[in-house]
Amino acid sequence: MITFHIVASGNIAKDFKKVSEKKLTKVLEYAILIKQLKRTMTIEQRETILEFN
Repeated sequence: MITFHIVASGNIAKDFKKVSEKKLTKVLEYAILIKQLKRTMTIEQRETILEFN
């Protein structure tokens, strides 16, 4: 999943250049959503999401 790649890669600027603005907006929305979800999720739920992706 592209969201995790960009968030986790560390080469953020380089990755962002490859992605169109429309896609980038989506990716950032997902990243923010995932960050918010992680605050409210249990450890079991987090593991499930990591396995799913």
